[in-house]
Amino acid sequence: MSTKTQNVKNFINQIGKENQLFLFVGSSDTDSESNSPKTQIDLWKESDFSIKVGKDNIVGVVPNVKWARKRTYTPWSANRLNQGNYYAYNDTNGYVYLCISDNRENRIDLQGKNVSNNLPSHISGDVTYDDGYTWKALFKITPSMEKFVNEQWIPVVSFDNYEPIDMDSPFTQIQNYCYPSSTKDGGKCALYFKDNVTYFDGNGASVFGVKGNLYKTFDSLLCHECYTTFNENETFISRFYGSGTPPASIDIKDPYDTIGEMISRNEIPTSSPYYYLYTANAQSPDEGHVVSVKINLQDYTAEDLQIDTENPELEVLSNSGSGARIRLKTYKTQLGTIHVNGIEVLSKGSGYKDIQLELNSADIIGTTTKDQLLSLIEINLDEIDGLGFDPMKVLNAEHAMVDVRIDKPTLNNSNLSIPSSINFYTLVQNPRYNSDYIAGTNENKYTSTLYRTTAKVSVYTPVTNPSPDKTARITKSDGTVLRDLKVGKVTGSSVYSPTAAAQLELKGLEYSQFNNLSNSTITIDGTSFTIKAVENVPQFNQYSGKVLSSKKTTSLDISDVETAIIRINMVKGM
Repeated sequence: MSTKTQNVKNFINQIGKENQLFLFVGSSDTDSESNSPKTQIDLWKESDFSIKVGKDNIVGVVPNVKWARKRTYTPWSANRLNQGNYYAYNDTNGYVYLCISDNRENRIDLQGKNVSNNLPSHISGDVTYDDGYTWKALFKITPSMEKFVNEQWIPVVSFDNYEPIDMDSPFTQIQNYCYPSSTKDGGKCALYFKDNVTYFDGNGASVFGVKGNLYKTFDSLLCHECYTTFNENETFISRFYGSGTPPASIDIKDPYDTIGEMISRNEIPTSSPYYYLYTANAQSPDEGHVVSVKINLQDYTAEDLQIDTENPELEVLSNSGSGARIRLKTYKTQLGTIHVNGIEVLSKGSGYKDIQLELNSADIIGTTTKDQLLSLIEINLDEIDGLGFDPMKVLNAEHAMVDVRIDKPTLNNSNLSIPSSINFYTLVQNPRYNSDYIAGTNENKYTSTLYRTTAKVSVYTPVTNPSPDKTARITKSDGTVLRDLKVGKVTGSSVYSPTAAAQLELKGLEYSQFNNLSNSTITIDGTSFTIKAVENVPQFNQYSGKVLSSKKTTSLDISDVETAIIRINMVKGM
């Protein structure tokens, strides 16, 4: 698995736990470009609101290779880097298929010369179609994932990213973990191996840890310390036993087994992509099978490839797997001579981690030796855990997509500033909230929440109401002049008098300057207003967190249609 694919998996798994993601959305008059240092500063002064990105709004993606008639596809290989059209998306039934072969003879020298004319449409296993293509059904893009499909990208899933839906906040999860023990109680915190692993002990000796076995016990950790220290650890699972004795081992189920049990109990909906990932994988050949065999006859003539036996079966040797049967494909001339023109798998077997083929030398009549003929054969073994177990690895996912949608009524009811247009959005990881903790950690990871990034002030209105979308100047009571302030939404009084108040949304200042603007004078288009009170200020610690991506785009008008849905879609490479 590539490092980038693992990074995508880790990035998705950490959303709402180690990492909180926020989209800052707004409108800026600056001429800064996407992902420039200037856009990273603008987001904190020019954004109109922010949205916490829920876990359901992010997924790994791969290029959208949509199946098309008369297009060539390249068979998947276990022996080299797979690129380009080696898989295809059927946008009719939602399945993504891996190309196993593009010709019935399974000839490497014929690859790319045969177009696909039959749309793959089966829902499990490997099927060879009339056009000679063999496809493996990998997974299904269910309706819940279709929002991540566009002309450039499609979503991809993996059992490694499955986790039971937990609607509690991280704080509540700690309480549930420690129940019935109080989070204040100290006791035994036990660590168990998540999987089989080899590690080095204190003396430098190599030790094998068995999945589910007890590794170590800490005798005096508080329950919440046991949870927060080892939660989401890649190697261990923690259990808190208080004053009790930790068992020597616990049962740890893989996501694949967990989902299988849930399906048998009707506890997982058919709308879940993991339902179809499981069924496609469960009905595929066993792990470690021979996916395909290919032979390259490019530099050989019919005379070179003459043998005396039709379709001879090769001997399959292995120190690991069993059950595979492979044979050469031959044709017979009118003169009765027999020649090799391909290869095929009769039985896929299982458990193979190594494999070698043998052929009786007496079968060969042509100029090619046995060793030469065997060297022309390429064997593609199944991935560890199975090709269908981890499509993200098989399809080399190196990008994650964030797709957030919010409707205008929700914005209008949020009591936040609603700009007339937007032209930038920025993805920020782990901004801080009021300097005390990372924003969003007290919310469920699936929740998408609106956050304030502007200041709301009330002003005394003279003979005219202030106008929105204007540059303003504030003169504080001490005479300090604050420039480059922008006025957003204007609400409130339509009665123009020194005692009636209108409310303004302000942006463009440092957040710290918003806190003490009472009794300051704000000047808009030559008209001065007195700030009666600061009603609300931004909820973030300004310039905190890590900017992952910033997009500056053409201006999108959102002022006219009250029922409009604002959709923000961005793709981040790993």
